[in-house]
Amino acid sequence: MPHNNSQKSKILTAQEVAEILRVHRSTVSRLAMSGELKSYIIGSRRLFKEDDVWAFFENRIAVESQVDLGYRKEDRIEHGNHPTTRT
Repeated sequence: MPHNNSQKSKILTAQEVAEILRVHRSTVSRLAMSGELKSYIIGSRRLFKEDDVWAFFENRIAVESQVDLGYRKEDRIEHGNHPTTRT
């Protein structure tokens, strides 16, 4: 069944998706390869539908209690008087 123009989603490259989401291109590739961000392979290129990018974004709502600040309390290591975070 043919799509009319109002149903078509713009096709984007990984770089264009990175610019929309304001992340590095490698982050987009990682999200796509993990299946978190829907993508399409055509030849050797990975492409994205703009509607899928916005759907991914809308599903990433941050709830304060769920925000990962990059460290956990149990990962802290005490060094003398200065606590540091294990990397």
